[in-house]
Amino acid sequence: MADNRDRSVRIANEDDDANERTPLVAGEGVSAPPSRTRRFKNSVSSVFEPLAHPNELRPLEKFLLILALVLLLLAAIFIGLFAGVKNRLDHTMPPGRAPGSPDPPSHPGEGTPWRTTCDTETCVLAAAEILKGVDTTVDPCDDFYEFTTAGWRKNHPIPSDTGIFGIGQWLTAENTKIMVGILEGTTKIKSNTTAATGGETDDSVDKENLSKLQDFYDSCMDQEAQDKAGDEPLLKLVDEFRGRLVVRDPTKQDDLVSKEEDASTPLFIAQRHQPVHFSPSPVPPNRPPPKAPLGHPPKEDPRPLPPQSKRQQKLTQAIVWAHSRGLDVFFGSRIDGDIGRDPQLATPLIDPGGLGFPDKVYYEDKDEIEFYSSVIDQAFVSLAKALHARETAKLGEVDAKKKQGSSDKKLEQAVKLAHQLAKEVVNFETELAEAQPDGVELSDPMGTYNPTSLAQFSYMLTSLDVPLYFTGLGVRQPDQIIVANTKYVRRVDSLLSRTRDEVLEAYILWTLLRTFGRGLGPHASLRQPFNRLDKRAKGIADDAKENRVGFCLDEINQALGYSAGRYFVQQTFSARAKARAEEIIEALRASFLERLPELAWIDPKTRRRAEVKARAVKVKVGYPEYPNTTDPRDIRAFYSDLKVLGKGHFFENALESAIRLTRRPWRRLGYKMDPRRWDMFPSEVNAYYSPPENEIVFPAGILQPLYFHVDWPGYLQFGAFGTTAGHELSHAFDPAGREYDENGYLRDWWTNDTAVEFNRRRDCIVAQYGKYTMPLENGKTIKLNPELTIGEDVADGGGLSQSYYAWKSTLKDSNGIGLMKLPGLEYTPEQLFYIAYGMAWARNIRPQETIRRIRTDPHSPTKWRVNGALQNSPEFAAAFSCKIGKDRMTRTPEERCEIW
Repeated sequence: MADNRDRSVRIANEDDDANERTPLVAGEGVSAPPSRTRRFKNSVSSVFEPLAHPNELRPLEKFLLILALVLLLLAAIFIGLFAGVKNRLDHTMPPGRAPGSPDPPSHPGEGTPWRTTCDTETCVLAAAEILKGVDTTVDPCDDFYEFTTAGWRKNHPIPSDTGIFGIGQWLTAENTKIMVGILEGTTKIKSNTTAATGGETDDSVDKENLSKLQDFYDSCMDQEAQDKAGDEPLLKLVDEFRGRLVVRDPTKQDDLVSKEEDASTPLFIAQRHQPVHFSPSPVPPNRPPPKAPLGHPPKEDPRPLPPQSKRQQKLTQAIVWAHSRGLDVFFGSRIDGDIGRDPQLATPLIDPGGLGFPDKVYYEDKDEIEFYSSVIDQAFVSLAKALHARETAKLGEVDAKKKQGSSDKKLEQAVKLAHQLAKEVVNFETELAEAQPDGVELSDPMGTYNPTSLAQFSYMLTSLDVPLYFTGLGVRQPDQIIVANTKYVRRVDSLLSRTRDEVLEAYILWTLLRTFGRGLGPHASLRQPFNRLDKRAKGIADDAKENRVGFCLDEINQALGYSAGRYFVQQTFSARAKARAEEIIEALRASFLERLPELAWIDPKTRRRAEVKARAVKVKVGYPEYPNTTDPRDIRAFYSDLKVLGKGHFFENALESAIRLTRRPWRRLGYKMDPRRWDMFPSEVNAYYSPPENEIVFPAGILQPLYFHVDWPGYLQFGAFGTTAGHELSHAFDPAGREYDENGYLRDWWTNDTAVEFNRRRDCIVAQYGKYTMPLENGKTIKLNPELTIGEDVADGGGLSQSYYAWKSTLKDSNGIGLMKLPGLEYTPEQLFYIAYGMAWARNIRPQETIRRIRTDPHSPTKWRVNGALQNSPEFAAAFSCKIGKDRMTRTPEERCEIW
């Protein structure tokens, strides 16, 4: 199971006996039990008879009487709801076809017979959700996505502050409610008096950690204090940066920072903290791959490093200042494993970055560029006015009047310069965008693995002092750097060398304003550019009100996500749920291994290596071991380097968190990375596969209804969660994942013949999804980009197929025992499996958000994640009696695109 290690789960136990029913057994000499009607009358009489003598009731009796009345009322409501569900279902058409459809099937579909009916509250609620979610006027063989999601989408319109709302966003909102209850004190956290060495209890540490979370939350929610502070918090950050590249006062030294600043600013604190060397048992083989990847290995350049200049040093330290605060100006840099040398060795990676738009294609859109220019212009003019107002305030009323004329002229000049710089920044970003590779090129592991030495990288980027850059971010210089796209780095170097320092400074300032402007109060002038960009990208109205609670929970996850996750897990995720999720995942692995020999296009040699990799995939479910979610002391230690202030200091808290998030990974440079780490937090509604770790990860946040419930019948669990788990497992063998071996090394382990067959099937899926479109406004449509989404499309099809066969295998192993029917629904088990799959992808989306996602998101729109995968599934067609080659939800055997 997960990491092959035992985990001590310190959470509230579920009441496994909650649904038990103990029968009454009549013994000898005992009369027959009264009829149901008589029992009901006796029950009612026993409840209401005491009302005739209310003065004779004791306090406890009064309390019990009130409780009985409340329970009776709840039971009546529940029966009424169930009757309504049943009545509505009884008046719908059979599930096989919609009314008026040609050639209706002679039966509702091929299916496994039911053993019994599940009448628990969980099953009744699941049945009600299905009934509300499906639209029985739609033929499932014509548009299964519409059939399974139209009802849900009708009942869940998009909130005014966002561009999208689906099952994922709905569940995130539900998880947010739980966290808000914890943070605001309306939900009690679990009590644990376990004491460690020294007598400190879990309770006391939990309260300390919770207090830190609450301080961060309160500071974020206190918008009155943020408005009172105005633009000043951001202006202080602007002051800290201005002058690092362009010296406005000739009397100041040319040096970027004084010795005093060099010793105290957050930028350089990381250099004084040597990381603890982590040396777990090495992951075999822990050696370079026997077959080298296409990326060229680094060779030491015999030439000396490029000569240094004052401009080099100033520009370098300006970029270091920005990157240390999470501002990816010019390019992105991060720490990750070296997939050619050692996937667990912390190594610098250089990526394209630095754009204000979500993707380079936006810079080719005239309307978008016009809007973007106006936003940057607004930001720079607002900054000029804010700096002028502050300077005027410092002069005092008397001096301000004396210098009124010169002051007004100075502001006029500043505004004029702001207009000019805004235009130049747009032009600069446009050139930067032209230099960037597209998402398809960046998704190729071999193409983006370009290891270089420090000297080689220095000659790629001669505008910077490269050794100074790395020592500014980390504690040492690397011996190897991975460059995603060497051509981009060289073009950035050319752009930096021929652009004025004033423009480069303005570009960094703009990145600073649009990134940290969100930390200001809602009425601060420097926050408005961020608001305009955000609303434009989502396609929402200018006057849409922000969901502040959701915003603050996102900020908490970024700053203290593992700490918040501990309390979320305690409230929502049982040990039994964790065990069941892991059981489903193992069933999927077994299904994948069992079906591999049936795939004739894979030769025996490649099949054996695929089996080795599949068996080696690590499974992580619920919460991480680093930091250990079950240990409040471990969480306290993990966040000990993050200082959190209370109300009135949200900007400072967000800035400190951004610095910490950059600093921590760079401190590991040159060391082994902790294999227990996660890239997500426990409350996130998401999952992922990591090729360098060869692991699949499922946070507790996604293991909630409507994706998962421990007491659901298997067909719902496998249809909703199982297909997601199978999707992540399939990523190990998608067009990118297949290029990694079982230990995370970038290695070609495929024979040529099998690789050719894989690519032929890959191209089939690209052609299939290339025909799909999504609707926009005014009858317009936009085509999908299947070259960008191919990895996810392959995983969708593989996950669906693997989960279906894994579920079927569990039925075979158990002889169908436990195959329980949902009350009031006449669908077969197979149909309910597919309905659960379709419903999990219900989503409403605005046209502008559709455009953004098709341009940038490696996932296909949810409509085609459902319909595209199902069109290749003969099992789906059989379940709903769809006519192969005639119904829109089917494809002939020759047309089907199948890999896994």
